[in-house]
Amino acid sequence: MIVELPLRPEKLTSAENIIIEYIAGHSREFIFMTIGQLASVLNISEATISRFAKHMGCEDFKHLKQVVLGQVEHPGPVQRLAATLAEGDGALPARFFAQQRYCLERTMELLDQDQFRQAAQAVADAGRVFVHAKNASRSMARLLSFRLHRIGVEIR
Repeated sequence: MIVELPLRPEKLTSAENIIIEYIAGHSREFIFMTIGQLASVLNISEATISRFAKHMGCEDFKHLKQVVLGQVEHPGPVQRLAATLAEGDGALPARFFAQQRYCLERTMELLDQDQFRQAAQAVADAGRVFVHAKNASRSMARLLSFRLHRIGVEIR
């Protein structure tokens, strides 16, 4: 992958060349890495990576990742679900529900019934539950809020 950055100075240090080569060759991995993880993989200091981001015209490492993310071809959740359902013999609903059933059964196998009862009782006794989530967790938080509201628990 050729990475297009806001600035591309004519002369790069050896460390900057290492970073840009890693990003170009491992862009999908890079977008999920922290600055510490990248520093560890490349055996370069976090400060060097931070300076690299600014030298390339980015505000910081997070902005650098956003720039690279905008260039990486990656399927969204809808495309991933469609690809998963398209695998196999074509019986989409049957496979989908079989997978859901497997996940529920596996959860039941691993679930400690006593701890579950204690947690349910604690929620019922609380009367008010504060739910906080951001980014990808929001959908689960909304579902939890919806279900708790239906059984009469006050949600904040």
